[in-house]
Amino acid sequence: MNTSDNSNFSFNGQDYDCVVRLYNGVNDVYLNNVAWDSLILEEDIFDWKIKGSIVINSPYESLEKESEETIKSVKAKKENLIYKFRNDGRDTLFISIKPKSVNKKGLPEYTFDDKKWLLEIEAVVFDVEDLSSDNITDKKKKLFFWEKVYQMMTEKDSDFSTSTVGKNSNKTNISQIDNTERSLICSEAIAELLRKDPDFQKYSKFTNDKEEWDSGSELNTMNYSSPVNAKFIDNLDYMLRYTTASDVYNNEPCIFKFERAEKTMTPKQFSLKPISKYFEKAGKEQNTPKEYQIEHFFLKENSDKEKTPPLLKSPLGSAESKDEIKADEYNIIYNYRLVDLSGKDYSKNLTNYRVVSYNSSCGQFCEENKKHSAEQYKDYFKKSIRNNVLTKENEDRLVFTPFIKDTLNTRTIVTVAKDEVTRLSEGRNKLLNYYLFSNLAITFSTRGLTLRQTGRFFGLSKQNLNDKEYDHKLEGQYFVTNVIHVFNNKTRNYSTEIIGVKAHTYQEITKFESDDVLIIK
Repeated sequence: MNTSDNSNFSFNGQDYDCVVRLYNGVNDVYLNNVAWDSLILEEDIFDWKIKGSIVINSPYESLEKESEETIKSVKAKKENLIYKFRNDGRDTLFISIKPKSVNKKGLPEYTFDDKKWLLEIEAVVFDVEDLSSDNITDKKKKLFFWEKVYQMMTEKDSDFSTSTVGKNSNKTNISQIDNTERSLICSEAIAELLRKDPDFQKYSKFTNDKEEWDSGSELNTMNYSSPVNAKFIDNLDYMLRYTTASDVYNNEPCIFKFERAEKTMTPKQFSLKPISKYFEKAGKEQNTPKEYQIEHFFLKENSDKEKTPPLLKSPLGSAESKDEIKADEYNIIYNYRLVDLSGKDYSKNLTNYRVVSYNSSCGQFCEENKKHSAEQYKDYFKKSIRNNVLTKENEDRLVFTPFIKDTLNTRTIVTVAKDEVTRLSEGRNKLLNYYLFSNLAITFSTRGLTLRQTGRFFGLSKQNLNDKEYDHKLEGQYFVTNVIHVFNNKTRNYSTEIIGVKAHTYQEITKFESDDVLIIK
């Protein structure tokens, strides 16, 4: 690579096609590899939007004031060099990053396809920090940004009603029919919300794809009309709160995700999939990872001679497999933090739930206990989630405390949901989410790869003997809940910080009883 060419981007010795573009409708500034210091992109499974920050070099305030320094540091036409901030939530930052094809002598060329490797975001700047410096020659600005579509959703007024869309769109005398006739299945209501809006319908292509958008349950319906002052995001968040998966997936929680673009410069699409549908694509055979297990990591340990572990606790594809990444320099973990479930969280959130609703037809309050008990969510996890991952264990790794077992530790939830299936979102599904995503978690940093994203799996293995009980806990398949991509232009370094969770162990050798542990009796 010619390092004198400032239009080239290289991180960790790998060349990248990289566009960082700041646009306000008039000024169109392309920031090259000396115009910015650092770029951070964060993905979170619980928050569908990508957010992040970028530190831009602005010597002598050159980003906003034309100067010779600007001409040297920014790649753009002279008439577009000066950037004037709009400060109205429409300063648009377009970022597109993908590794360049690799063509090593004697080997076939490796091409990085967009669907898997392209990391692209159209964002808006929601805040600007003028960083302090000792000298005006070293001025920098830090721009904070998030997905543009999210910003627009927070601004736009939204008048939406389930009584006038979907199967209800041709009904007459709406004011004369009952609430049941005005309702839609929750997942269909969300799909209609996206389809009917002229600004957001371009992100709704997957709502007609059965693989990407769950149909929901006919027993989980919603009669909804936007309240006064509702924004689009308010309608979306409310309906997502009560959405459950179809009956085929036992009305479990769904993950609402803004998927990666299938091709550069095309709109990203929203998906809505049951949790267990992700786990179905993880793989549970030792030699056969499925499509959602995209990497296998190995722990770097102090050993003169590495040995093959006798127990493989997560699927591991062959060395020739292109579906699962196993590159030494990218998939070795030198340090990690393993965080187990907090006893405080367990005692407060993984208890029995009592869900109370009001039946207006008979004027009575209804109370449901059995479907929302701790026993139910553990049983559901065993049958629908753990059955799809590689494990030798049949029993749950966590025991019931006597108070939970004897229903003396219970939380009461009052809900307006009128349907029995809809009420699962307030009880059992909350418990299932707590159990899955507040359980055993690992976090580590490694050399960066753009294919890493939330909603995927990675395998973790030791390289030495691994038959101790702690090894059974540490190793295995992790579900990725958080990814932070960190690009540093000063050091030409790119790293990825990853958080993965798993609620299972490979084997429980030491068994605990559910009785209280008493020293003073």
